[in-house]
Amino acid sequence: MVSDDVDRSSGQSNFNDKDSNVNASAFIASPVDRLAAFMADLVLFLPLVTLVLAPLKKEALLAQIAEDHQRLLMIGMGGAAIAGALLIAYQTIFIGAFGITPGKRFLGLRVINIWDKQKPTYFSAFVRSLFWFISLCTLGIPWLAIFSNSHRRPMHDRVADTLIVVSDRSRASTSPGLVESSMINGLNAAVITFSILVGSIFLQAYVHDNKEIAEVIANESVPSSQRCEQVTAAMGEWLGTEERTPNRMEIALALHAGERIEDDCLDAEATTNFLEEKHLELSYLAKALLKRDDEEQFSDYMDKVCESEEQTTECELLEAVRASADKPVNLPASLAGASPTYFRLWAVRLNLERGFAAEALALLDIPAPHMDLAYYFAAKRLQAKLDLKYETDIRSDFLASVDGLNREERISLARETCLAQTQLTCDQHFACTKLLEFASAFKAESELSFENPSSVLAIARAVRCEGQPELYKKFLSEVEIAPGRSLIEASKLLAEGKKSSAIKMLRALAKQEDFADIRTEASALLLAQANEKTDLEAVSSEWTELEKTSPGWRFLGWQLHKAYLQRNDYARALEVGQQLKVSGINSIALQKNLIVAAYEADQIDEARDLLAELNGELNVETSQLDRVPASVDTSEKHFESIAEKLQ
Repeated sequence: MVSDDVDRSSGQSNFNDKDSNVNASAFIASPVDRLAAFMADLVLFLPLVTLVLAPLKKEALLAQIAEDHQRLLMIGMGGAAIAGALLIAYQTIFIGAFGITPGKRFLGLRVINIWDKQKPTYFSAFVRSLFWFISLCTLGIPWLAIFSNSHRRPMHDRVADTLIVVSDRSRASTSPGLVESSMINGLNAAVITFSILVGSIFLQAYVHDNKEIAEVIANESVPSSQRCEQVTAAMGEWLGTEERTPNRMEIALALHAGERIEDDCLDAEATTNFLEEKHLELSYLAKALLKRDDEEQFSDYMDKVCESEEQTTECELLEAVRASADKPVNLPASLAGASPTYFRLWAVRLNLERGFAAEALALLDIPAPHMDLAYYFAAKRLQAKLDLKYETDIRSDFLASVDGLNREERISLARETCLAQTQLTCDQHFACTKLLEFASAFKAESELSFENPSSVLAIARAVRCEGQPELYKKFLSEVEIAPGRSLIEASKLLAEGKKSSAIKMLRALAKQEDFADIRTEASALLLAQANEKTDLEAVSSEWTELEKTSPGWRFLGWQLHKAYLQRNDYARALEVGQQLKVSGINSIALQKNLIVAAYEADQIDEARDLLAELNGELNVETSQLDRVPASVDTSEKHFESIAEKLQ
């Protein structure tokens, strides 16, 4: 290594030597030529760096969107380190192998060892490249030595014992003087610099607009393109219930709101839009909905969506998502009848989550714009009607939705519908029949219906309502929850007339602690036995502690109501029955029982009001009110006698 100059002569420095293998004379290269060579190398080097750093581009964009400055800084530092390593490797390889880089070759420059006038070794080339990069990182200040060193050797040349030379004497540089540049070389540098700038602009535009690169980057977050292909397929099948044809992002948002595509698909659609700079507001909306459970990120994306002074549809939706759960979500007046499907579906979802089933049902009064969403519309209509305790007009919605669901969704829908249908009696239980079919068909593929306590409870009711001996035997062997098997076994014993054994088993189930719904069901079945000596106050206390949304609340309340009637405790029967009525039960049997209980409890005005309500609903004469289900326990003569007295 030489830190000082090997030749301090003034004027031209000729390194031609008779012992040298260099064929031509070598003269010190001028600073302008060296700058031009560097710029030429940069033109060739930029595409390589762009391709290598492409995977970081997406990460940096997402960090910028999320305003994650720390992550953005780390990505920037990582990218700079990669670019630096590539730059060092680029110079080391070319200078070590050929003594030139492509840019130096273009300008006719060479790098030689100052002692033997040959190209540097790979080690010298690496040392030179490393210190060259260090100079670059310090804003090029060490390069200023080129204007003071006699052989124009900045730090990286001096530590590596190298010199940059040119064969053309006319382009040789003298030792530093007062005037360091010429007008011609300055003009050449300006032209080269302008060309590089123009080339860089076109190169960046190409990388930015190249869709293939954007798709590769976007697909890095999605293992498979199957879900996103559903968006493409749906675009050609959209029925267009909106006033205008929705764009791809709106369709993706609608399918996601309808739970037809997964989060990864919507995320990929939004990311691709960011890279292509399309539908940015919708893409920010998608990101916000995906981060609904993360308050900080949700707020960041919401700020992006709502930064416009004008209130937009997207902003109104996010405000509805963030709004208090004590009020329903309705369509804005400006969107009534013309709302985007994704807005309507999110309003339905939020209303059902917050307990506003009537408002959700009202939003489902339009045809679904796509077949996949048609099943979802029907399923949500059915869910809203079940929440509203509708006991009629659910068969069509059940059949319309169930065929378009996967096996877990089918079992879930059939389970909830079966539990709703059998809250009082088994008079209507078509969903229970379907549940048994699904449970049998899916047993080999899924254990869901036999491990979920609510599903086991629904199966137990379904088997009891069907009353077929072979079903008892079949599901006794397949249900995997021990209390569930005991519940089915007790129902089987009751069907066979073995009441004492059944009661003994039900008592044990009513005391077990693990499965509350099955415990409640056992208590209700115990009450249903006319001769069973049960502490009604204890059962009543248990019933009042149950959540009104639990599967057994109505069933136990109905049995408790009938037990009070059988023991002539009309005041308590009326109290329990009124709670059931307020919960939404629309049953002729319950209404008749309430009339009898109110009259016998000396609440004559209440009894008259209940009778008038019953007559108004049925729109028939009192004498015609004997058309009741076979399961009604109240004496018809008792009711008719009271009805006549109340006229």
